[in-house]
Amino acid sequence: AATRGDQAKWQSHICLRVLFGVWRSVSRLTVTKINDSACRVLDARGLHVGNLKLIGGRWKFKAIGYDPNGAVIPGGGPLTDRHNVQFETTDAAMVSSVLAGT
Repeated sequence: AATRGDQAKWQSHICLRVLFGVWRSVSRLTVTKINDSACRVLDARGLHVGNLKLIGGRWKFKAIGYDPNGAVIPGGGPLTDRHNVQFETTDAAMVSSVLAGT
């Protein structure tokens, strides 16, 4: 039978795999123009993780998350800690580098 220590190691392993998977998916972002003042940001899996909005002449990242029922959580999701980061450009490589912290 598994001990509590074994269970804790297994849970830690699962958490690390999930976190690594999220990091890998946000390290390669796609930026798609919606209109002249907004772009959609998708992760490598094609999931919507936020938007870039042109505000005051600068592009601001607006994180987006979803609850289990699919309702939008403004400022949520895997990039919640990057909400309101500002950019000069919507270049996907630059956005990915900054938002993924690489």
